[in-house]
Amino acid sequence: MDKEEIQGLISKVFSGTASEAEQEKLNTWYRQQNEQDVYWPDSLPNEQAEVKKRMLNNLHQHIHRNHMPVQRNKPYRKVVAALAMGLILFTGGYYLFNNKAVNRKVAAVHFSAPQNLNENRYVYLPDSSVVVLRQGSTISYIYNGHTRELQLSGEAYFDVRHQQDHPFIVHTGNLITTVLGTSFNIKALPGKAVTVSVTRGKVSVMDKALHKLSILTPNQQVVYSPAVKSMTPQVVQATGLVEWAKTDMQFSDMPYGQLAERLSRRYGVEIEFKNPAVKNCLITGRFTGTEPLEQVLQIISQTMGTTYLTNGNKITIDGNGCS
Repeated sequence: MDKEEIQGLISKVFSGTASEAEQEKLNTWYRQQNEQDVYWPDSLPNEQAEVKKRMLNNLHQHIHRNHMPVQRNKPYRKVVAALAMGLILFTGGYYLFNNKAVNRKVAAVHFSAPQNLNENRYVYLPDSSVVVLRQGSTISYIYNGHTRELQLSGEAYFDVRHQQDHPFIVHTGNLITTVLGTSFNIKALPGKAVTVSVTRGKVSVMDKALHKLSILTPNQQVVYSPAVKSMTPQVVQATGLVEWAKTDMQFSDMPYGQLAERLSRRYGVEIEFKNPAVKNCLITGRFTGTEPLEQVLQIISQTMGTTYLTNGNKITIDGNGCS
């Protein structure tokens, strides 16, 4: 199948309009992907969570549409099992693809967290890595077919998706930080020393002349300036160094409408309320600031007794409001 046909079948499955033959055709295509690279439309933010949620929604809707009586236990279980297997196959195919998707070159993409807003920015990169940008910071990301390259100005927390053959390289002035898969924080303010701190995994730090300066493991940090020729890692409590990432994700008695505006800017999505009364509900929450939007919405919905529906880049929240 060509890319257009694959995308058409995926869209039909998501919308519930795919015939049995079309669903089987798509499933067959997934089974064949151990042997070849595949195409997946990856324009959605938080793509992995989005795929999983939409497939789970389709499963639940199918079960409710059939209104199967409880006493028909065995047939009901067969339907659920079949649908669950379809979900596993479908999402399994997605993850199989996503591991190979790095083979496609990615043109430069740019993200920033405006200085004038007291908020950080959550960025989901094309390779599925996550970056939390501190306000006033910017990044540019490009994949050239071999390495994942990122230019940083400011401060950012990284949670890099492991790609054994495709290193993730962060450029900050004269310093180059290389990883395969890990989480770390880099502070690179213009005209100041660069600080690299590791919370998980291992990173290599070198200068532009490719002089290896240090290897960092969890809870280690180095501070670099151009005059420094070598560096000795310092032991730190790395999690404490990324406290800034959660400053805009801890709130007390905040109206849901105000929080929705913050989440819209932070995650780059559009959030609306089906029932305007829900906007006035007060919310208190404590997040680390590194959670994907899907996880944040799930926790808030469970706490507030609300629901939400995701449609591409648009999220609709509904509920009964507050007394």
